[in-house]
Amino acid sequence: MNVYLCLLVLSSLCLPACGPDPGGGDGNGAALAAYAPGPERFRRATRSSHYVPMSDGTRIAVDLYLPVDRGRERLPSILQQNRYWRSYRLRGPLDAFELRQHELATDFVHHGYAYVSADVRGSGASFGRWHHPWSQREVRDAAELVAWIARQPWSNGRVGAQGVSYNGTAAELLAAQHPAGLRAVAPRSSLFDAYADFGFPGGVPLAPILARWSADAAKIDRGVVPSMAGLLPRLLVRGVRPVDGEESLRAALAEHAENGSIAQVMRQGTFRDDRVAGVSAAAMSPRTYRRQLVEAGLPLYGWSGWFDGALSLAAVRRYRSVRTPGSQLLLGPWGHNTRFCASPTRPGPSRFDARGELLRFFEPKLRPSQSPPLPQAPVHYFTLVEDRWKAADDWPPRARSRRFYLGPGHRLTRDPPEGSGDADSYRVDPSAGTGPESRWDTVLSEVAVRYGDRAAADRRLLTYTSPPLVEPMEVTGHPRVRLYVRSSATDGAFFAYLEDVAPDGHVTYVTEGMLRALHRKVAPAVGPLAGVIPLHSYRRKDAQPLVPGEVAELRFALLPTSVLFRKGHAVRLALAGADRDHFSPIPGAEAPLWEVQRRPAYPSALVLPVVERASPQRGSKR
Repeated sequence: MNVYLCLLVLSSLCLPACGPDPGGGDGNGAALAAYAPGPERFRRATRSSHYVPMSDGTRIAVDLYLPVDRGRERLPSILQQNRYWRSYRLRGPLDAFELRQHELATDFVHHGYAYVSADVRGSGASFGRWHHPWSQREVRDAAELVAWIARQPWSNGRVGAQGVSYNGTAAELLAAQHPAGLRAVAPRSSLFDAYADFGFPGGVPLAPILARWSADAAKIDRGVVPSMAGLLPRLLVRGVRPVDGEESLRAALAEHAENGSIAQVMRQGTFRDDRVAGVSAAAMSPRTYRRQLVEAGLPLYGWSGWFDGALSLAAVRRYRSVRTPGSQLLLGPWGHNTRFCASPTRPGPSRFDARGELLRFFEPKLRPSQSPPLPQAPVHYFTLVEDRWKAADDWPPRARSRRFYLGPGHRLTRDPPEGSGDADSYRVDPSAGTGPESRWDTVLSEVAVRYGDRAAADRRLLTYTSPPLVEPMEVTGHPRVRLYVRSSATDGAFFAYLEDVAPDGHVTYVTEGMLRALHRKVAPAVGPLAGVIPLHSYRRKDAQPLVPGEVAELRFALLPTSVLFRKGHAVRLALAGADRDHFSPIPGAEAPLWEVQRRPAYPSALVLPVVERASPQRGSKR
């Protein structure tokens, strides 16, 4: 869920767009598809704004992008629904660069598409009230927009939908309705399960992030550039672009004054099945409409990055849940957008050709008379440190489990505990955190993900480190932990960080996982992720408070990754009971005393999915 204003302003000032790396295959350029769209067919695009009335009379603001020299040709269309203004006005002469805000739209137009960008109900210049994310009325609006597109003289009746973050979830929920004419959907960096993918990863409340998002959304709905967008956008952006004048815009913004606050709703929830003010996480989740998505049969192209909040797991959930023909999965070296490469060995601006990749996905679905695509693997993922794209027939790729036990001297060892064993005491440090440029911050603003050296942060945590590796080790898939813990509290948050320790002591963050102890009951192994990760229902009936003084088992997965641990480097597991920068503390468990068991009866361990180091299958074609 992003505020894109800063980058869009920079785009409007004519900074060069990211392009593919001519070398291909590394973190700054993906080479994925075996099908390339044709050359640009039109040289110029034009934008016009319109109000489209919905069946209940509410007017939805849309921007329509068409080729200037289309003639009478009917075109396939792309629909994007926006929670963060479909377009905005720049101050003074800068507004002359207005079309530079919309490089994705103009790229599609140049390749022979119509592009429709809409403000969702109750936001931007649209009328109505926004009650909560993806309300049933908002989702119906999207289907009505598809029908409106199909009736237009410039439309050939074939529509694709795409979006990032909130807008991607809107596109996926549209797919569940399967309106006539919709042919393919690309939900990028978007949630599949509103509870586990954004509100409560591992059941731990991500309330500070939700509060920041909700506050910014309220400002946007008033026509104000939010403070999180930064100083430059606040100076240069006037506000949302009106459709037919200032009077209508003021009337639309007045209706937004009654919009709801998702942060207030989520603060009062603990379980997946909680209903607050009549709203549940299930109602906002594509996961709830899995059957409809499968029956619709539309191809879905889900994207995410290894550092994209918990949305990398959302992309995996989607891919394994909705096995429709033509669906694909892409997992790259990014945070919440593809503009920044977050690989620890190749940080900086990314040159991944996101617009070209979208064209490659939509072209054969919306223009089937063209040459069909060549067969390709449905899954592409990027291995960090090795810095290579790879292809697979499924996710996760085939790997063998390598178990590291928590041992004496804060070591990770391959040897299971012997004798009576022991335990390590740890007083939870409530001031521990992961900093202001983490995977969680990237879902709110277009910032690069930077963790830096975690050595100092780890001194506040309980850590276990392996001996230096005698050979490189590729970890690809879903790392898991199995902890046996005695706690002084009846609840608590448990964070596990997978890290790489270099020979010089530099500690690099790889991935993390978390679990609220209350939700530790492992659900039956059924469903699309059965056998891949331990499953938790997060439902009230399955709650299991800790019993102070008794040993409890906690099994949970870390967020997926693909990374190469180099020879001579060590693997580290760091355990924490708090991330004050991003997660709310659990009431009554702010600083409990843990005893982490490492004895034969309670063999706490880290399990890594290790891929054999054969010649890598390259996914690079450009």
